Amino acid sequence: MTTSHKSEVLGAGFWALLLCFLLTRTHGQQDSHEISPGQYADDRGNDAGSLDSPDYAEVLRNLRENYAESMANDAFNEAIVVAKQLIEASIVEKGPSNLDTAAALSYLGHAQYADAAYDAAALNFKASIEMLEGLENNLSAHLIDPLSGLGRAQLATGRPDLAIESFELAVHVNNVNEGPLNLEQVELLDGMVDSYAAAGDLKRASIVLDRIYQLNVRVHGADAPEILPTLQKRASWSHNNGLFHEEQDIYRQMIKIANDARGRNDLALMQPLTGLAYSYLYADSTWRLDRRFLSSIASGESFLRRSLKIARENPDATWEHERDALLAIADFYLFASDFSGARRYYREAWDFLSADEEMLASRAMHLEQPVRLQLASPPKYVTARYDKNVPPDVLANRDYRRGYVIAEFDVTVEGRSSGIRLVDAKPPGFDMVENQVIERIGRAVYRPRHEKGVPVPSQKLVYRHDFFYLTSDLSAETR
Repeated sequence: MTTSHKSEVLGAGFWALLLCFLLTRTHGQQDSHEISPGQYADDRGNDAGSLDSPDYAEVLRNLRENYAESMANDAFNEAIVVAKQLIEASIVEKGPSNLDTAAALSYLGHAQYADAAYDAAALNFKASIEMLEGLENNLSAHLIDPLSGLGRAQLATGRPDLAIESFELAVHVNNVNEGPLNLEQVELLDGMVDSYAAAGDLKRASIVLDRIYQLNVRVHGADAPEILPTLQKRASWSHNNGLFHEEQDIYRQMIKIANDARGRNDLALMQPLTGLAYSYLYADSTWRLDRRFLSSIASGESFLRRSLKIARENPDATWEHERDALLAIADFYLFASDFSGARRYYREAWDFLSADEEMLASRAMHLEQPVRLQLASPPKYVTARYDKNVPPDVLANRDYRRGYVIAEFDVTVEGRSSGIRLVDAKPPGFDMVENQVIERIGRAVYRPRHEKGVPVPSQKLVYRHDFFYLTSDLSAETR
C-alpha cells in the first residue's frame, strides 16, 4: 500500500476505523458498485484460530444473500444494516481481525457509498485494506475491491488526487495477480479515467482510455463486435471534450464493425447511428444559418431514420427499441430548433406508448414530465484545483469544504429554461459560482412535459450544484 494511504489509515487509528461502520447517514440514492456475495466465502485464515462452524457458515451465507438482494433493490439502508450484522457475526466467531470481517467492512463501504455517505464509506474501505494487508500482504487479490471502492469514495468527496493513487494501486495488484492483459481491470481503469478527468488532467485520462481500447483489441481483435462498448466510451469522451470530428470517426468505425459482423439490420447499429447524428449537430451548431448546418441536419435525419427502421424491422427488437428511436429523432429536432419536427415525433412516440397498457409507465417517465437532455455542470472547484506551482504534498493536505447553490426555473414548450431564480446558497457570497449555475441553466435543453400528446410548460424545476472551496476562497470572494 502507498505511504499516503497507509498514513491516513494509521493516523485515524485502526480500531476507530473498525467502529466507523456505526457512522451511517440517509441520503439520496447513487449508482452502486456491487460485490459478489460469495467473494470471500471459501477463505480461511483468522487470528483467533477457530474454524467456521456449520451454523456460522449458514448465517454468513444468508446475510450475504440478503445484502446482495438489498443492493440490487436499491435498499441501501437495509444493506447497511445487513453489512453491520456481517461484521458483528464475523468478529464474534473469529475475533476482530479475519478475512470475513475485512470483506464485511468492504460490503459496508459499498452500501454507504451507494447511500452517499462517502466519508464513512472511505473509512470502512481503509479499515478493510489495512486488515487485509495484515492478514495477507500488500499484493493480495482481496485488496482490489476495497481499493476500488476507496477510489470512488475519494472521488466523490472531491479528492481525485487520492482517488488516482487508489485506482493505480488497484490496477497494479490486479496485474500482479491476473496478468497485464485481463479484462477485469477495465472497471479500475475507468475509475482512473474519471479521476484524471476530475483532476483536470485530460491528457492522462485520454492515455488510459487508449490503454482500455488497446487491451480490448489485444484480447478480442480490432474488428470484433466485443470492442463496441470500448469504442462507445471513447466516442463519449471525445464528445464531452468537444472533439466532434474524432467522435464521428469512432462512430463510423463502430458502424463498420457491426455491419461487417452482423449485417445492416443489427440492433448494435442503433447506438452509433444515433451518436453520429448528434455529433454532426454539435459539430456544426455554431453555423446555424449556414448551409453546412442544414447539411448536418439532413445527415443526422438519415442516420436516425435508419435507426428507427432497424428498430421496426429487426425480429429481435423490443418495443423499447422503437420508443428510443422515436424519442431520439424528436430530441434531435428539438436541439436543432425545428420545433414542428420535434412535436411531430413526440406525438408519434406518445401514440406509440399509449397503444398498450404495458407501455403507459414508460410514457409517464419519458413524456409526462420534463426530461433533462443537456445541462452542463459548472466547475466543481471555486478556484483551480491543481496548481502546477504547488507541490503535490501541499495540494493533498488542502482542507476543502463543501458548498452548494440551489436554483429554480421553468421549462417552456420548446424545452428551453426560463424564469431562472436563485433559491439558496451555502455559504453565501460566491457570486462566481452562482452566476455559473444561472448561466448553465440558461443554456439547458429539456424534453418538454406532454399532456395528451401536446407539449406544455413546466414550472418550478429545481437544480442543485455542489462544489468545493477553501476558506481562503470564501474570504477572497466576499471581501
